[in-house]
Amino acid sequence: RSDKIKLYQANLLDEMSSSTTNNCPASLLEPLKNANAIIICTGTTAFPTKAWTKSGNDDEGVTNDVLTALLDNSFSIPNAIASLDSQGLNTPNNIDAKANEFVVNAWNQACNVAQKR
Repeated sequence: RSDKIKLYQANLLDEMSSSTTNNCPASLLEPLKNANAIIICTGTTAFPTKAWTKSGNDDEGVTNDVLTALLDNSFSIPNAIASLDSQGLNTPNNIDAKANEFVVNAWNQACNVAQKR
């Protein structure tokens, strides 16, 4: 029923980078405190595109970041991706793995009702 469903949007990379504790951030507290379940829709492209930028801004691009990471890591793709992860780019690891874990942890801390899994 649509009257019982509320949608929320959050910039999880900003939330994760500004969080100084393991507590649920204030911006996620309201959506998570009475949530019996959560659905997280995340994702990014598998190949570096503007979607990987921190802002999604077309002018920012990631070409230089990707080439630098490849050169600095002797063209080791896993190491280059790890370097891009550490820069906070919207890589699959940062968007999918870390952001999902962040939301689930926040939900576990904030939820006041029975969780359905």
